[in-house]
Amino acid sequence: MNIKLACGAAALIIACGCSSTPPTRLYVLETTPVSPLYSLPADLRLTLGPVMMPEYLERQQIVVRDGGRLRMSGYDRWGEPLGRGVTSILTEQLSAATGSEILPFMWPGGTAEDWRIPLEIIRFEAQAPGRVLLEARWVLMSPDGEETGSSHRAIFESPVDTVDHEQIVRVSSQLLSELAVDIARGLPETFPAQ
Repeated sequence: MNIKLACGAAALIIACGCSSTPPTRLYVLETTPVSPLYSLPADLRLTLGPVMMPEYLERQQIVVRDGGRLRMSGYDRWGEPLGRGVTSILTEQLSAATGSEILPFMWPGGTAEDWRIPLEIIRFEAQAPGRVLLEARWVLMSPDGEETGSSHRAIFESPVDTVDHEQIVRVSSQLLSELAVDIARGLPETFPAQ
């Protein structure tokens, strides 16, 4: 009798423990309003990518860097692969800033005649004690694979509460918007604005 009672009590404790597990919260990057800066030539075919990111960011958990240590969130996660989300937001924001449809590299129907902007995300994470940092470099490449002009590098940062994942995602989205505008500002050097 005592063994049955002990097993029943243990099962009840385990069930109660499981019911108190916090739910997983999923986040996606969001577009923020971008004003058109100019219009690119109507016949220009321009793609963004490939977009390369550090391997430690290509995971479901939201990453916070604390010096040389990476903290992975337990129940706060990306709702899609981060690289895909970054590419999607940047192409949408670049399209808004340039008044032209800019598509991801290797989009269906893409051709070798496309100009492209390869992009490397060097850092893109929340950092203790309280900021989000986005560091990236890119170059414009002609359809024949030649670099046009020098490569560009930019760093954007904004304060954030590194335990507030909703704020981290919102600020990260804003920094991507700033990066898109920065990339767009450099394009008229090659393609005069219309």
